Amino acid sequence: NLISIYPNPANDFINVAAVNKIEKISVYNTMGQLVNVIEPNENIMRYDISGLQTGFYIMQVQTAKGIVARTISKQ
Repeated sequence: NLISIYPNPANDFINVAAVNKIEKISVYNTMGQLVNVIEPNENIMRYDISGLQTGFYIMQVQTAKGIVARTISKQ
């Protein structure tokens, strides 16, 4: 389940690319609260983080092959 998230850290946008189609992206803050859910149904998408506060977040990317969680940083 190959997934790339870049740039990280970022200010405005984070690109998410996967070998398999991205079914859902869930973003959580460090307290475990769900911040946003997107269902892009694409292999590559651009996620707007400009509205998030500065800090760290957990991004869960779900494809048909499973779920990958990565830490992202908003500057």
